[in-house]
Amino acid sequence: MFGLHPKIEAIPIDGTHACLVIDDALLEPEKLVAFARLHRARFAMAPHNAYPGLELRIPDEFSARLDDFFRLHVRARLGARRTLRM
Repeated sequence: MFGLHPKIEAIPIDGTHACLVIDDALLEPEKLVAFARLHRARFAMAPHNAYPGLELRIPDEFSARLDDFFRLHVRARLGARRTLRM
């Protein structure tokens, strides 16, 4: 599902902030696109979310793997010590 060796680059935004660009995070990204297409009728507005627009709840197994990926490859780069919730 997730690659073990993603390419992560911090792109400076200003003197203080940066944007993390992550390539090769997914082994087969087309499967995630196919999943979204298959379930397109289930996308809905979320009542509580920082992201504007429609969303689809992903399976718990995928969320767990995403959390693992974040813990292994991203969290320290953001200066975070733990994930409070997914």
